[in-house]
Amino acid sequence: MTDYFPALWERMKGIEKEFSNVKGDPGGRTVWGISERWNPDLFKDGIPSEEKCRERARKNYWNSVGCDKVPDIYLAWELFDCSYNLGPGKTKLLVEKAVKVLPQTLFSKVAPTWPNVLKVIGFKESLCRALAALVNHCQVQYYIDQNNPQFLVGWLAKRGLTMDPETYGGKLDT
Repeated sequence: MTDYFPALWERMKGIEKEFSNVKGDPGGRTVWGISERWNPDLFKDGIPSEEKCRERARKNYWNSVGCDKVPDIYLAWELFDCSYNLGPGKTKLLVEKAVKVLPQTLFSKVAPTWPNVLKVIGFKESLCRALAALVNHCQVQYYIDQNNPQFLVGWLAKRGLTMDPETYGGKLDT
């Protein structure tokens, strides 16, 4: 199976800043999106290197949600991005929520819970892509439900989803 982590780590680095410390961000100081609050051991000797952040990202946010077993780069990206931003536990819950939209005949022999999801979708590209889109939708809905527009707008903007005239097809005339 292809290891998508190196390419998707580079994509994540392009989205996350090398260093940030945004007021109101519960994660506090972050390096390449790895927050001090959730990873205090990495910050005990100062700002962690990119290599240490990459290792932590693979262990805590990639492997922990099964990205290493996902046969589709789009689904791997959505799971990694969701885990990176919301944590592995919340990601697994959102995947279980998203799966409820898929045909339930897929789960006739097993419950549609996290451990079974990857087994059921297997190597079916169309199911992987559908699940990726649904996970993305659930992540947007999570940010909306949290009533935190700063993080919703930032998350959307980092993915090119803005109403900025330059990226939205030009200025609208009134």
